[in-house]
Amino acid sequence: MRIDAARVRHVSNLLCLQRRMRHTWWMQRLIQSVFVAATTLISATAFAAPVSSITQYGVTWTFDKAYESGQFVSGDYWVVGPVNVVSVSPAPTGTRNGSSVNPKGGRQGYDDRGGAYDTSDNVSFPYSLQVNESLVSAVSKPGSGDFKNVGCMQSQAVLTAVAAPQPPSMLRPAYAGSEKKYLDSANIDWSLLPKLPPPKSAPSGADLLAMADRPRIDHLSSWTIQHSCAQDNWYNGSGAHNCYGREVGAFVSSAALYVMLDTPERDELAVSMIQHGIDNYGVLKAGGNWAPNGGHHNGRKWPIVFAARLLDDCDMLKVGQDYDDTHFGEDGQTYIGTNSKALFGFDCGGQAQYFTNGCSGSGAKDCRDPAGLVDGCADYRNCCTSAYWIGEALSTLLLQSKAIWGHDAFFDYVERWMSGDVSGGGTAAGAFANEMWSAHRQNLPTGNAATTVCGGGSGGSSGSGSGGTSSGGADAGTTGGSNAGGAGGSAGGGSAGKSGAAATEDDSGCGCRTAPATPAHSPWLLALLALGAVRARKSPRRARG
Repeated sequence: MRIDAARVRHVSNLLCLQRRMRHTWWMQRLIQSVFVAATTLISATAFAAPVSSITQYGVTWTFDKAYESGQFVSGDYWVVGPVNVVSVSPAPTGTRNGSSVNPKGGRQGYDDRGGAYDTSDNVSFPYSLQVNESLVSAVSKPGSGDFKNVGCMQSQAVLTAVAAPQPPSMLRPAYAGSEKKYLDSANIDWSLLPKLPPPKSAPSGADLLAMADRPRIDHLSSWTIQHSCAQDNWYNGSGAHNCYGREVGAFVSSAALYVMLDTPERDELAVSMIQHGIDNYGVLKAGGNWAPNGGHHNGRKWPIVFAARLLDDCDMLKVGQDYDDTHFGEDGQTYIGTNSKALFGFDCGGQAQYFTNGCSGSGAKDCRDPAGLVDGCADYRNCCTSAYWIGEALSTLLLQSKAIWGHDAFFDYVERWMSGDVSGGGTAAGAFANEMWSAHRQNLPTGNAATTVCGGGSGGSSGSGSGGTSSGGADAGTTGGSNAGGAGGSAGGGSAGKSGAAATEDDSGCGCRTAPATPAHSPWLLALLALGAVRARKSPRRARG
């Protein structure tokens, strides 16, 4: 069972209702009624029956015995660990169907036909999966051949070992690296999304949900990801390349604008894109990047900025400060030239012979002008990057998140491109981005989101404390909390969670960024989550693996 954004919003509304009415005499009666309704549902929402195997996206993990398991809001599975994984199907061969634990940036252990294959990242079974470890397993394609832009793998799935059962609103921690941050979708600030009227050119919400449905395992930090992605996980729409960064940019650009609209699919798509942002931030923390390189590395930064903004997460809010322009394609390929104009081109270390030879011959085709006076060559500038950045830039401006992004040259260059000041520019890739730019670029909200002051807990990474501080704000969110959020990690840790919420809530008692204590400390929240599940079950759901 997958918990979607509609359920998350329903839970959030119930939490606000609880706060507004906590001093009324009938609050006790309401809570009693909720508990009665929730009693038979808690095991199906926050706690699941023990299982001896889990199957998802063509991968089956088999355990030595039954372990308690459930699903994050993303649909990916958690299991209370440590758990002994006896085997994985399809069985790894040593070069195919590989699995990695907490994969690192810059290499992969799934399939030797992909790039940067490293046998040290390939896990053998049986394996004892420890708490706060993520097991990423792959289904390789058979045979041999050219896997360019389609990937040598069919699918991948992520299994996370947690310390305690998770509430159904919990977002999955990043699959990459050892730093596991547990963030709750109940803390999403939905008021930040403007709910604009959908234009005629708006894409299908169902199509975008299908593209955002699965985890995109994307920690290779190399153009060879075009050989190494999992085709089903990197679905970019009918007829589009699965693994190429241009198509990734097109998908992210469309999703970035779509979540600005008032549509039935908005909330679920927003939660999926927040999950992508958490994953991408985890790749950065694990040593990965998406450095400028032709059309390969588009679309990886916006999900992080989006997640940071809607969750008010103190760590992700500083992505633009902590990671320079060598980490993202959009940033590395835009800069302020010697004439104070935002230009296209990346610093290719003096290897700009293609540019200096009149955009011909050998060498990188997206190097910047060594003199910093004009845009780099038209090749990748016009085919595969600039026109696909419009949705990311406009969405970031609509969310007042330019400061979070932290690279003004990107936005200034997009302005030049859309104004026609760049040769070949003047239009975005696709009618949707063009129509949204025309309708909203001149009607942006004023102000900018803060990147240094956060208003709520960001969740404990892995600690074992029973509580954190009671000062609220950032400290309450990052000091305590047991791993997996089971004892307060997602909301700031134990008793500190309530203090953190009180420090940032508005006059009505709602709109605060920190949720009340997590289920291990608050049976009220469990009951409210269960009641939300009742409502959510009445709505049809998309099939999930």
